[in-house]
Amino acid sequence: MKNDEIKTTVVSRRIARKIQTRQYESADIEIECKDTIEWTSLEERQIKLRNLTQLAIIDFQETFVEVCNALGIEQKTAFIKSNKSKPDEDKKTIKKDKVEDISDIFDGLK
Repeated sequence: MKNDEIKTTVVSRRIARKIQTRQYESADIEIECKDTIEWTSLEERQIKLRNLTQLAIIDFQETFVEVCNALGIEQKTAFIKSNKSKPDEDKKTIKKDKVEDISDIFDGLK
């Protein structure tokens, strides 16, 4: 590939999460971004892909907070299964008050 040759790539990013809103009720929150990027080197392509991924994450974070607040979800409970055989240790509950900032959830993605 020549250095000055412009390539085009169609990029799609999708993030989805299912949350329990009440007992026996859940909501799916998802965003999907489709973009076309132009690039002349693999390094430039990687930089543009990372930027699109970061934009998708920011969009999802904002959408997630807006949906949770609109639905009035003030407490989120997550159940995490472990491989331990004791019944008391099979599920650990994590509770979070009203959703305002969920950036800590996505810190590992940066």
